[in-house]
Amino acid sequence: TYYYKIRAWTNTPESGGIPSGWSSTASCVVTAPPAPPIPIWPEAPSGLTSNATDPDTDGSYAVSWNAVTGATNYELLEANNAAFNSSAAYYPTGTSVGIIKNTSTESGRWYYKVRTNFRYDDADHYSTYSNVISVNVSP
Repeated sequence: TYYYKIRAWTNTPESGGIPSGWSSTASCVVTAPPAPPIPIWPEAPSGLTSNATDPDTDGSYAVSWNAVTGATNYELLEANNAAFNSSAAYYPTGTSVGIIKNTSTESGRWYYKVRTNFRYDDADHYSTYSNVISVNVSP
């Protein structure tokens, strides 16, 4: 808290000015700015699904999920094994990725899982992964 009084002068004090009496005491309270908001870490996307047939014989399908409020983008992992060894990653800003597989060379079961990225304080913060789905691509 700061306290202050003021008074007026008829001229500058150096020029022989005459001061008025002091005002009554006034005060003001100075507070620190509010702390930055604590980010709400993103939740994992729900509703991961594909529009592929079973088996998918044309190799063209989409993988989609429900949007998460506040998401900067998403990370969709794709692998030809349930352990996601040697997986490929897509980083869409939307909630769907179109997939095209060559049914002659890329047949088999393909696995997908997605997580949310939330960019905060110049850093990426990821949610846990969603459920895993798979698509059976067949020649």
